Amino acid sequence: MWSRLVLPGCIVCSACAPSAGAGAPAEPPRPAPSVAPLPARSSAAPAAAPEPVLPKATLSPREPRASANVRAEILFPFAEQRILIPKAKGYVVRTKIERAGPRAAGEITWISLDGQRPRELGDKQTPSLSELVDEPEALGPGPHYLTLAVVGDDGLLRNQDASRAAFAAVRFWIGDRDPKRVAAPHVALLSPRGTYNGPERVRSVLIDFLALPMRLGPGGARIQVRGPGTELTQRVTHWQPYRLEGAAAGDWEVVVSLLDEKAEVQGEPARSVVTLNPELDAEGAARP
Repeated sequence: MWSRLVLPGCIVCSACAPSAGAGAPAEPPRPAPSVAPLPARSSAAPAAAPEPVLPKATLSPREPRASANVRAEILFPFAEQRILIPKAKGYVVRTKIERAGPRAAGEITWISLDGQRPRELGDKQTPSLSELVDEPEALGPGPHYLTLAVVGDDGLLRNQDASRAAFAAVRFWIGDRDPKRVAAPHVALLSPRGTYNGPERVRSVLIDFLALPMRLGPGGARIQVRGPGTELTQRVTHWQPYRLEGAAAGDWEVVVSLLDEKAEVQGEPARSVVTLNPELDAEGAARP
C-alpha cells in the first residue's frame, strides 16, 4: 500500500492535507486583525479669520477763515505774458507777500504751476519755472497757469476783499499766444500733500483747493477720497475746506474735480496721494 509522502519545502494543499475524517484535528480559523476606525472627516470648510475692523473715515466741512492781514501777488510772469520757448525753463518767478501783522502759526505759502504738486515758497524766494514742474516736458508751448496761495492750519485764507486776497493766479504763454483762447477751468489742490506721521496729524487731514479762473462755478466741485476699504464722495457747492477724519493707516488718494451745471467734470481734476502713518511719531520713527 502506498503511503502519502510530503516532500520537503512542499506547501500542503487541500489535496495533500489530511482530512478530518482521517483523524487529524482541524486548525481553528484565525481571527481577522482588528483595525481602528478612521475619524470621520468634516465636510465643513475651516472658519475664515475675521477681517480687521477699519476705522470709519468721514469728510466734514469746516468754516473758512477770513483774513485781511495777508495779500499775495504774482509780479512775474504777469497776466497773458508771452515767454519765448528757449527762455522758459530758466524764467524766474517773482512774487510778493504783504502782511499787516506777524505771520500766523502754521502759515505756509504755496506756489503751483498748472495744478502740479505745490512747492513751499519763502517770502523772498524766486524759483524758476523749471523748479515748479516734475518733468521738463511740462513747459511746452501753450497757456500755463501759475497759482500762489497762503495757507494756514485750517486752510486757505479767504479774504472778503478781492484786492487783498491771500491768493493770486495768472495765465501766461510759452511760445505763441492765442488771445482768443478762453481760460479753461482748472483746480489747484493745495492740501493734503506728502506723508502724515503720528496720531495727531493723521486724526484730521485738511483738504483745500483753489478753483480757477473763477473761485467756484455754479456747478460746484466734487471731492473723492479713496483709501483702505473706504471710498468717499462729497459734492461741494460752498467753497470751504474739508477734513478727512478717522482714516486708517495706508495710502489715500484725494481727487478734486470742478463741475458744470449738469454735474459733469470741467477741465482736468487735481489729484494727490498721501500716506498716513499713525503708528509713527512726528519724526517718522516707531513709537514706543
